[in-house]
Amino acid sequence: MAALRKIFWILLILLPCLTGCPFANTQHTDEVRLGREYLIQNDLPEAIKCFTAILGKNPKQISALNGRGEAYIRSGRFEEARNDFTAALDLFPNDKDARRGRAESYLGLGKWNDAIEDFNVALQEDPLNTSIRSNRGFAWCRLQEFDKALEDLDLCIKEKPVVADFYQNRGTIYQKKKEYEKAIADLSKAIELEPTNPLLWGIRGKIFADSGNWDKALKDYTESINKDINSFYGYKYRGLYYKHKGDWNAALLDLNRAIDINPKDAETWFERAGVWHQIKNPVSYKNDLEQAHKLAPHLFSSPDNFQGSP
Repeated sequence: MAALRKIFWILLILLPCLTGCPFANTQHTDEVRLGREYLIQNDLPEAIKCFTAILGKNPKQISALNGRGEAYIRSGRFEEARNDFTAALDLFPNDKDARRGRAESYLGLGKWNDAIEDFNVALQEDPLNTSIRSNRGFAWCRLQEFDKALEDLDLCIKEKPVVADFYQNRGTIYQKKKEYEKAIADLSKAIELEPTNPLLWGIRGKIFADSGNWDKALKDYTESINKDINSFYGYKYRGLYYKHKGDWNAALLDLNRAIDINPKDAETWFERAGVWHQIKNPVSYKNDLEQAHKLAPHLFSSPDNFQGSP
């Protein structure tokens, strides 16, 4: 689940385990408990199968709707997740978990305004919930409402000043605002709190690169890989470093490795398409653009509508 938060803030976000409304908790069956066990074990296909069987018998079982919604969102099936959480809210409009779950689904669908609307309702009931506020900050950031995003993250850090994720997220906002010194300071604080986290080294490296400090960027990318040989962000961003330098073979090696580790990151496919374009491989170029569009149609256009090199 923590990985999901990272993807949302570098293109994905954490969804906490949903518990259902108080009424539904009195209606738990052995099947519902089994479904939750599958969620704990991260066996998402079995969880979906189990909750679907329950809903076949009782379509109004809110615990099953919320449970299946969580399984869907953790599987990247955001449309189906949104539908389940909406069905739960139709039955119980004040269900907090369904409200949060639908907001998370909207994030996955790129429907930032809809997500904010649900997060606003959730925060009216729980104004000090830093997880909800951080997620709303992500949505504000995607809308380029950076000041509102910073307001949310500032409050998160005020409430919980030793959570590395909040510094990472605020640093990402400063990065978008091109306030690189503040962004680097926040990522450095996050690294201080979690020095073995390879993601943080990769993100700080990307900020160094954006600020033009390529030597420090390369050091951070390499450190990310040293911390974890399967560091997706280490390989991804080092690949972008080599792409920037025009070292196409090195870029391909790292971007290939990044895609092997995480084939669901649309941006990596898009960036590798640019390398294929440079080395004049039109078939692979188009294939990668198609994959990027398939994974994130709200971010990347169809190859039929795209011209030039990424």
